[in-house]
Amino acid sequence: MDSKVDEEISERVSVEVRVFANLRPLTKFKKRIYSVSKGITIRELLDEISQSILYNREFLEEIIDFSTQPEQLKKYVKIILNGRILFSELALATRIEENPSVVAIFPPIGGG
Repeated sequence: MDSKVDEEISERVSVEVRVFANLRPLTKFKKRIYSVSKGITIRELLDEISQSILYNREFLEEIIDFSTQPEQLKKYVKIILNGRILFSELALATRIEENPSVVAIFPPIGGG
C-alpha cells in the first residue's frame, strides 16, 4: 500500500467534547478528549461517545431523532463545532477535519 494512503488512513484528530445540562448525568463528564480518525462525522463521534459511557442509548436518544430518515438532531438540540453552529439537517453528516477540534453539545433546556 502507498505510504501516503497509510498516512491518511491513520491520521487522527483530537476532539474536545463538551456536554451541558441534562447530558452531564448521562455522560458523567463536562468535557473529555477523544482521539478519532480525521474526517469522522458528528454522527460517528456521537457513537464513539456513547460506546464510552454507561447510559449510551439514553445519551443518543436525547440528541438524535431516530424517526427521521436520514436521522437528524432532535429539535432544539444544538451542536457547535469549533465555534460554528451546525444546523439540524446537516449536523450529523458534518465531518471533523481540524486538529484539534471542539464539539459542544447543548440539549433542549426548558424553563419559564
